[in-house]
Amino acid sequence: MNAPTPATVTTTPRPSTRSAPEGPLGEFDRVLAEASRNRQQQLADLPDDVTDHVVLAQRESLSEVLEDIARARQRISDGTFGTCPGCGRSIPTERLEIRPWSATCIGCARR
Repeated sequence: MNAPTPATVTTTPRPSTRSAPEGPLGEFDRVLAEASRNRQQQLADLPDDVTDHVVLAQRESLSEVLEDIARARQRISDGTFGTCPGCGRSIPTERLEIRPWSATCIGCARR
């Protein structure tokens, strides 16, 4: 019996009429765009074997990260990037530099 494969996540290109953000947000947007391209390539490079549970887990993990990246880029567009929705405080820059698609601060992530 073949296991279903997780759906491939693709990010929607930004409209050409909007300019890219500038400053630190622009840099985070560029880092996120590159991370998305890298994860998409990693996903494309995986074997098509739907019976290999390790490959299926890798596909699922990469797909989740791609979704997180897409949501982070949307937060940049919305003006909410870097603000934790759980507590309303700023997410430390150090956390965003390590994992720029983080949606919450560490305290809220632990809850």
